[in-house]
Amino acid sequence: MPSSLPRIEEIDRNFQTTDASSEGLKWVDAFDSGSIALRGLAWPDSNRDERTFRRLPASKVISSPDAIPYAPGDSAGVFASFRTDSCRIHVRVRLREMTPHGKMPLSGTAGVALYFRKGTEWLSVASGIPVAGDEFYERPLLKELIPEERDFRLYLPLRHEVSELSLGVDEGAEMTPLAASGGCKPMVVYGSSTFAYEYPSTAGSDWISHAGRLLGIDTINFTVPEEAERFSETAAYAGQMDAGLFLISPGPSLPPPLLAEQLHSSIQRIREAYPGVPIVILSPPLPDCRILSAIAYDAALGCRDTMMEVYLRLRKKGDRHCHWLDGSQWMNDGSRPPAEYLASYIPALRLRGCLM
Repeated sequence: MPSSLPRIEEIDRNFQTTDASSEGLKWVDAFDSGSIALRGLAWPDSNRDERTFRRLPASKVISSPDAIPYAPGDSAGVFASFRTDSCRIHVRVRLREMTPHGKMPLSGTAGVALYFRKGTEWLSVASGIPVAGDEFYERPLLKELIPEERDFRLYLPLRHEVSELSLGVDEGAEMTPLAASGGCKPMVVYGSSTFAYEYPSTAGSDWISHAGRLLGIDTINFTVPEEAERFSETAAYAGQMDAGLFLISPGPSLPPPLLAEQLHSSIQRIREAYPGVPIVILSPPLPDCRILSAIAYDAALGCRDTMMEVYLRLRKKGDRHCHWLDGSQWMNDGSRPPAEYLASYIPALRLRGCLM
């Protein structure tokens, strides 16, 4: 029997799909460096050579017993940056494969999100979301704009690997790459992906990308699944990254002895490559006991205390460039999200200059 209830797109226009014509558009490949800058990548030149959006391109994989056994194949935190005066913007995306991720909607795992710069702010203006099961999709993002130059960022999916990406703009429109500010070094984030991009509903809404927009810097998301238990192995790549600041944010599931070992190993690897670059240790938030069990709360508390002990030992040994950020002060009630907390913390410690 047909349902008498209205469809969701009839209730909320945000769920409506637009079959806007792509006639009169020119399609620009995301690897066209004369039109688009790929950012949020540690090795953008290697990515262009290999035509891959993976956070860790094949040519940079370290072949050694300590090499990370699960190369980050998704494009979390990666975005195409450009300036255009086009009245329309469309997108075409081909995913390597479509796999379900129970914790996140398709809009975050497989969708793209377009951001527009207004003054000093970046505002989310459109999303392109695939149909479940479809590895290719084409979506109109903006239309009927006044023809004037605007700065845009198109954030790639958080969990699915993108194999092809192109943007459609008006045939007569100008399109130029929008690079990072001259001399600006990125912030590289290591640790668990649980608090980095497991839960955001759209691409670019993860707190690492958000913090980058607030600080006006590029961020490189090198977090890995928490169950991997060996997040320190990603720090083996630190020597290949020209970073201005490293942030380490493990999850609370590791036993304290293993957490202490992994955290110390990560910092040691970074220090071998960058003796004087700031390292910020960010503990996970403490869960609300009204929602989760006291066991989860105790685990998070033990994680925070273990990380604090590692930090204090490093400071006692004379590492003046190691800093502590207590995650228990954010995200519990949503009043102080980690991006805003981090954006206020870095200038307070006078670390902003390290990124310029």
